Amino acid sequence: MLNPWQITRLDDEGRAALATARALVFLDVDGVLNHSGMWDDPPPRSSCPATLEFRREQFDPACVERVERLCTSTGAVVVISSSWRIAHSLAELRCMLRCRGLQAAVVGATPRLPDRDIDGRRIERGHEIRAWLDEHDRGLPFVVLDDDGDMATVHDQHVRTSLLTGGFNDEALTRAIAVILGDKTGEPL
Repeated sequence: MLNPWQITRLDDEGRAALATARALVFLDVDGVLNHSGMWDDPPPRSSCPATLEFRREQFDPACVERVERLCTSTGAVVVISSSWRIAHSLAELRCMLRCRGLQAAVVGATPRLPDRDIDGRRIERGHEIRAWLDEHDRGLPFVVLDDDGDMATVHDQHVRTSLLTGGFNDEALTRAIAVILGDKTGEPL
């Protein structure tokens, strides 16, 4: 059971989008929406507010477009699981993603849990995702897009990306769609 401070409330926009969602995408940023090869060319101009412009430049438009394709093809909405949720408000994250072309609804963010549980065991990002699901899920299929491996509690839904291999690339998109659709015949994640 969650402590009250851990519960992530949904705002009206998030609640409305979640009510019609057919799937969920738990989205990390670093290593998913950005990668080591993306800073070779300057980013295209956008309508992002100047205060968010620096952060907008850290999103690869091709990776964002793949997340949009994933959401469009599966009816998914986005839940931010990235550590970016700690430094930025949900409104700021929505703005940054929309300025980069993500039209899919961003319904909320996972809770920030303590680093260790009462028995001293390390709490992983997968635990934060599971906590969000315990609070809000209606049994929807989901996928976790993340470059970290701390996903023991959601291992079967984890599509691991890489900062070194293009972030959320076409191969990862194909695997993510298969995870949401329940295809267990594809290659291992």
